[in-house]
Amino acid sequence: TAETIDYRSEKIEQQYKASIFPENKKLKSFISNCLNYRKTIIRNRKFDAFREHNIQMSQAAHIDDLDEITVPYDVVICGSDQVWNETITGPENEDVYTLAFLNGKAKAAYAASAGNVKSISKNMLTNIKNLDLITVREQSLAEPLEQNCGKDVSVVCDPVFLIDEAEWLKMITPKKCNTLFLYFVDGVRDETCKIAKYISKKRK
Repeated sequence: TAETIDYRSEKIEQQYKASIFPENKKLKSFISNCLNYRKTIIRNRKFDAFREHNIQMSQAAHIDDLDEITVPYDVVICGSDQVWNETITGPENEDVYTLAFLNGKAKAAYAASAGNVKSISKNMLTNIKNLDLITVREQSLAEPLEQNCGKDVSVVCDPVFLIDEAEWLKMITPKKCNTLFLYFVDGVRDETCKIAKYISKKRK
């Protein structure tokens, strides 16, 4: 049985927190927070509900509790998207997301990424080298990691593709949905928007 360790990075949690008063104290951010406050609360509740019904979670874990919480596990896996990018996770999580706190237990990385190998600190590289198995989601990260760590690094797919459409549909509330979802990683592209609008119009 697989279990997800319920550890939350404070830096990541802050990005999704429903708050009216912004940390940067800018008027523009304050107005944006006011407009999105209710929507943020609803979104967070939906994420919490999804986790509760679909993911087997451990007890809430603090950074100092991780070694104790992982005692029953045979293998511990870290991952995935941007998990080794300190600008996103925070430098205080170097040892957490590379499983450096584990002793005498099998540890691996699945579909890990950092955006760029330059985002990985020297300490993280040392920790990654000590993993028993390293898999990443980008070829551009696999090659430099192999050179730095001196071991094989495999490229694997995003975890969302490990289950098929039928499994995902089981998790969707059964209702008619005529929404087209468009997702950009590196900024909005006009050509992609044109294609999306064409598909949207064609399928109503």
